[in-house]
Amino acid sequence: ALRELADRRYWRRRPKESTEAQAYVFDMAASRPGIVVADAIKNTLGYTLVSAPMKELLAKHATAEIEFTPCKLKNHKKRFVTEELFIANVLGTLDCVDRAKTVGREDPVNPGRYMSITQLAFNDRINPAVNLFRLAVRPKYLIFREDLKAIVEAGALTGLVFSRVGDKVRL
Repeated sequence: ALRELADRRYWRRRPKESTEAQAYVFDMAASRPGIVVADAIKNTLGYTLVSAPMKELLAKHATAEIEFTPCKLKNHKKRFVTEELFIANVLGTLDCVDRAKTVGREDPVNPGRYMSITQLAFNDRINPAVNLFRLAVRPKYLIFREDLKAIVEAGALTGLVFSRVGDKVRL
């Protein structure tokens, strides 16, 4: 699962040049030192920010329908990074969590969802043709099937944190 961290105050929306559509502009979090931009950028907004190589890999190998929206990232000196970046929005969710075996705190505001999950278990409703999806009970996180995970790892892409199903997690 992709873990997403950062701080909401580092996000804002700004228009591009007058003839272009709106662009999402993000600032690097002050708590994240360094200038290296990962292929998957962590944030708290629930957005999956990816580099062009990650976008190409997902477009080619993921079975999920994904909407890619260009975005910009400013470094700590408030200059735009040169890397081409996108918001990768995996459309839809999959209801495949075994609630009897999943350990987590249920969301009192959104019935049927979890606020957090510490141990995840799946039922038998996962379509074997699906290799990337969002959980219906915790849509902020992406689930990669083992074969897609292997492709990402073979491509030496950075920024993703994978956990095995059944292991203790913090989703």
